[in-house]
Amino acid sequence: MPAQVHQADQGTLVRREFAAAVTLAMLARAFLAVVRSDEHARSPTLDGLIPLTCNESRRLFITLVVRPALDAVHRLGRSDWRRRHQARSRVGHYRRRAVQA
Repeated sequence: MPAQVHQADQGTLVRREFAAAVTLAMLARAFLAVVRSDEHARSPTLDGLIPLTCNESRRLFITLVVRPALDAVHRLGRSDWRRRHQARSRVGHYRRRAVQA
């Protein structure tokens, strides 16, 4: 009988840990969404760049805050390059789709 009680306690503990992890993930996503919307409201998009996305906000946050690197300028340049590349890809995609239609 004590083994069953222990198993029930383990199951409750696992559910609590899972709920805590889900809650933390939801808070992190909400934080990124607020950062993204604030960035969109404060500054217009630079020419040739797509707007800052939640995923790009996450990358920048991890790179600059969680694991600060010695080469922050490189990381920010990489972010600009990625967003510029995505903007060019988007234009090419829309152009290709317009020709097919």
